[in-house]
Amino acid sequence: MNTIEKTLKLILLLEKNYGMLNADEIGRELYIKPRQVRNYIFAFEKFGYKIDTSIGRGGGYGKLKNKKGIPLNVTKDEMRALHRAIDREKFDGDEESLECMERLYLKLQNEPYEFDVVKESCSYHGLYSHKHNESEKIFIGDIQKARVNYQKVLIEYFSANQNSISERVVHPYRVVNYYGANYLVGYCENRNEIRTFKLNRIKMLEVLEEYYDHNEEMKFLGEDNIFGIFNELMVEVIVDFEFPYNEFIKEIEIGSNQEIIIIDNRKTRLKVEVNNITEVTNWLLGFGSKVKIIEPVSLKERILEEAKSILEMY
Repeated sequence: MNTIEKTLKLILLLEKNYGMLNADEIGRELYIKPRQVRNYIFAFEKFGYKIDTSIGRGGGYGKLKNKKGIPLNVTKDEMRALHRAIDREKFDGDEESLECMERLYLKLQNEPYEFDVVKESCSYHGLYSHKHNESEKIFIGDIQKARVNYQKVLIEYFSANQNSISERVVHPYRVVNYYGANYLVGYCENRNEIRTFKLNRIKMLEVLEEYYDHNEEMKFLGEDNIFGIFNELMVEVIVDFEFPYNEFIKEIEIGSNQEIIIIDNRKTRLKVEVNNITEVTNWLLGFGSKVKIIEPVSLKERILEEAKSILEMY
């Protein structure tokens, strides 16, 4: 075991221990000398984590006194490194170390960290919330466990467009919250492409004893942040934002490749590549007459058609 694995194992020992563990007992678990145990305890205390201690016969080290959690600001590179470490551990590591690392990975997935690109880059959409039922919580737990082991899931999914329920075999990549609703993003074997499934439309979910290659997930997770969560063809969009939205557009990020051009003190131009022209259309309509579409022509036509439909309705 390396130092990180020993530290993780010590945390697990202290979390689930109901009595006192002396230095000899901890040393045997971590494969270190008893006198080295104190160095790990000092390291915890250095970062503000107090451990219940007792001196004398029957004493030792107990639970963490202040379980405030380890501060997290996880980046994409760190998540990729953890993926690679888990992969190596599956081939040449011991089961206990692998269990520790997979448990850490699962905990990171349940934290609001930088890698959750949809929640971070599209947080300005939070205008309303969705009603969720208890089954969603169970589904999220099962999906997260399947992700750790690269297991496929079988779902029964209700399609609003088709007004029907179908079975899908999915390789789960992540769960995101968008517009107040929870979504499963993964590779769908039935459609042979990456798809997004709204959790409250999943009627049944089963974790299968079938596995998928984690390299496909790594490729997906390594992609740049892109507007929205639904995938269409990549399109370059050029839009002018008039006052007062000329300042607002400077403050948000639609995609990592975007370019902001200040035309004057009342107009700002946005150039960005997006993979969801349908969603971008609806988003831009919300700015009314304060936006002007420059490119592409197809987006101009969509906006005009929608405006005509609104006029006809009223």
